[in-house]
Amino acid sequence: MKSTVAVLKTTPRTVLADYGRLMRLAGYQEFLPPGKQTFLKVNLEWQEWYPSASTEPWQLDGVIRAMIEDGYLPQAISVASGRAPGPRPESAEEQNGLTSAAARHDIGFTRWKAKLDDWVQFAPEAEMMILDRLAGEGDILVPGAFLGNNIVHLPTLKTHALTVIGGSAMSCFNALLDDQWHKTGIHRLLVDLLALQKELCGGVFTVSDGTISGDGPGPCLLVPYVKDYIIAGADPVAVDAVAARMMGFNPMEIDYIRMATERGVGNGEISEIDLTGDGIAGVDFRFGGGRRRMMPMPALLREYYWYPFRGRRHVGRIAETGWGQLLQEYLPEGAGLDVQGKGKGPLMAMMGAGALFGLSAARWMARLARRGAWPV
Repeated sequence: MKSTVAVLKTTPRTVLADYGRLMRLAGYQEFLPPGKQTFLKVNLEWQEWYPSASTEPWQLDGVIRAMIEDGYLPQAISVASGRAPGPRPESAEEQNGLTSAAARHDIGFTRWKAKLDDWVQFAPEAEMMILDRLAGEGDILVPGAFLGNNIVHLPTLKTHALTVIGGSAMSCFNALLDDQWHKTGIHRLLVDLLALQKELCGGVFTVSDGTISGDGPGPCLLVPYVKDYIIAGADPVAVDAVAARMMGFNPMEIDYIRMATERGVGNGEISEIDLTGDGIAGVDFRFGGGRRRMMPMPALLREYYWYPFRGRRHVGRIAETGWGQLLQEYLPEGAGLDVQGKGKGPLMAMMGAGALFGLSAARWMARLARRGAWPV
């Protein structure tokens, strides 16, 4: 059976209604049993809003609105944010406009990664290529909140330094594993997690936002471009395959998409995907950032070097678009785009870079001293 993926072109003025139309075109109600709790899995990469990096507020707003219109009870819907970047998860959710988007419908947040007792032992029936080895003896530890319940992934269209693209599979990674798991063998691990998710959850669906899409060594260091697309489907592999094709990649050359297709976890062959809505004929973003196997930049350099010198100007550019203007409706008072990143300007960046260089030099000299190669 072919997987169905819906693709629509949208605008800031129509995006909330378009999300409802998108989800219905993809038949979402068939895959999300209404009698179960539904977790809307958001992605947060920056403490402040950065275009294309994190779940967009209109994305969350549109999904909640569609579900309530179709009879899902607000009290049975929760935003699953896990552990947001920075010391205060609530601040990251507010600065990205997600708190405001959820509050419009009186929807609360669930942070399952903050409590160890929320994790339970689970024995999957499917053979796991990497998870079994990483888990050692015994069952796999998973978030108990998702057991038997629905999960809706809300990724964005962007490239990724580790996996070529960041999409539904990477959202699944962030949902089902705690922060101590290493990314060695990431593609095989993603396939395991996609298989585990099918057994663990009552229903799975993906709604991806490409209104602003990011190219570069993601998930953070992205050059954002306005593209005006939104995508949805119940097969996370198919959704990621369509997103990859739109960004300019051959989906079956991306390891986890090919392996998941071969294993029967999902369908990454574009010819075997039933595309509905506006389709993707002639769509090619010509992105290339995900092809460069770059490691993600350490948080300190990202915050105090890359963002002040490069990222802020991209925020300013997107702020002038209709999407930037729409974002202002979701941001809290004092968090407008004209002050994003304030306090992390060039002077602060140089001070941070100098401190990091000094620390590295001190550690290098200490190692030489221990080897007797440096006079003390």
